[in-house]
Amino acid sequence: MRPKRKAASRPGRLRQGLVAYKDIHFSVAIDPRDDRFFEILVPEKGNVQPRPIRISLRFRDESKIEGAPERQGSVGNGGYIDWRYRFDGKRRVAISDIFSVTIWVGDQMFDLYPW
Repeated sequence: MRPKRKAASRPGRLRQGLVAYKDIHFSVAIDPRDDRFFEILVPEKGNVQPRPIRISLRFRDESKIEGAPERQGSVGNGGYIDWRYRFDGKRRVAISDIFSVTIWVGDQMFDLYPW
């Protein structure tokens, strides 16, 4: 019996980007199950409402996709809730395709540059 090989990830694959600024923390990653989607995780204290989330993807070919991600199931633990979101990039995405990702958490804007 031949040993199983681990599947090699595609070059330029974004594993996870983490952002922490004052009371805002979140992570963003390309979904490993379907690389058309971005996953966003925003932990919040359990006694506050989730902040609105918006995202804008700018690609190296100068195209742009914007919108609000869909809220997914959330998990609570230790007084915090991990709000999970999923955003459709409308095409397969590799890190090498992205020029920037802009995410608004409430009224705060964050520009992420993967290069």
